[in-house]
Amino acid sequence: MRIQREYRRQGLILLAAAALLGGCASEKTRPLPAADTTTPAEAMKTRPLPAADTTTPAEAILKVLTAVQTSDTDTLVASIYGTELEIRSAKAAGALQGALRGLKEAVTAAYGQDAWSVFEDDQGAKLSVTNTSKDLSQIFDDLECTMDGDEAVALVPSMDREVHLKKIDGQWRVNAADILTSVTDERSVASQEKIAAFLDAKRATVGQPGVTPASLDAEISTEIVAILTQ
Repeated sequence: MRIQREYRRQGLILLAAAALLGGCASEKTRPLPAADTTTPAEAMKTRPLPAADTTTPAEAILKVLTAVQTSDTDTLVASIYGTELEIRSAKAAGALQGALRGLKEAVTAAYGQDAWSVFEDDQGAKLSVTNTSKDLSQIFDDLECTMDGDEAVALVPSMDREVHLKKIDGQWRVNAADILTSVTDERSVASQEKIAAFLDAKRATVGQPGVTPASLDAEISTEIVAILTQ
């Protein structure tokens, strides 16, 4: 079974991680009220953004992308809105990427940089880790945003997709449904959570006697298939 294909089918990877990181950018908006006249570029230069401090739509999207890129699930949840299941799904997807990244770091530290290729092979677990080298500051170059009161719609030309935002308690937040690959259900979210927990547990066995990249990959592949078919 192609595990990565099954991940995508069930919505286990955020679109933000796979597509939004590829090149969304500058904000072309209607003039903001006096209290919100700071431009996104100036805001980024003058102060770091706290977890939920998203004073413009562009900053809100950047905050979400950064959280996805770094697997910062607390910031991710603080920067989105949606149903309870959508929020849980986004959090679980972020935790899954964090578990994958932690496993990759452990594997490459114990067995060398080339060892991770075993886990990416089509015949194995086919694990994929979000690229963390993208320059997210380029988000302001192409992004087109239209605001209407406390609601906004941002168009990301690189992926031909609209991202809806809403101002809640004075902060812009991104619609969770717009950053998920598909509508998820309870079973899919539970699968994400179980896989993330399993990968975290397997990370502790990396480098132990008798544990090799190949044996670990085989064990992970078998367990993921079992979780997805429960």
